[in-house]
Amino acid sequence: MSDHYPFWRAAIAGEPVEINEANPQPGYYKLRRGKDGPWLPVAIWWLNGELVAKVGSHMRNPYDIWTWCAENPVSQEDAKFAFQTGAWPGDVPQAPTTGHNSMALSLPEEIDDAVNQALDWLANAKVDNDTSADQCANWR
Repeated sequence: MSDHYPFWRAAIAGEPVEINEANPQPGYYKLRRGKDGPWLPVAIWWLNGELVAKVGSHMRNPYDIWTWCAENPVSQEDAKFAFQTGAWPGDVPQAPTTGHNSMALSLPEEIDDAVNQALDWLANAKVDNDTSADQCANWR
């Protein structure tokens, strides 16, 4: 069995690594959603001989996101925490604004968010396997 994570282990240890945009490396990373957006967890791994990636709750093409996350390796534990909770360890939850009992989005905000996520997925998706076809059906 071969080791698929030497790049990530070296990067997380602070060792110098060479980032090649055409060669995404398996591991755990983070990237920003937009210029000043929140940090999203990233996992890149081999699945049935194909390199795949998950960013937040969405599957993405690892070649499309690699240069955005390669310089931001994170521990497996921190990535798992972020995938499960939507926050990073140590993040301080923001207090609700005046007049709100929760941090829930209004229905129009939820719709806008869902539309933006679907458009982002569509702009970066390639429907060429069962997983991406299922994702396409879910977004529909």
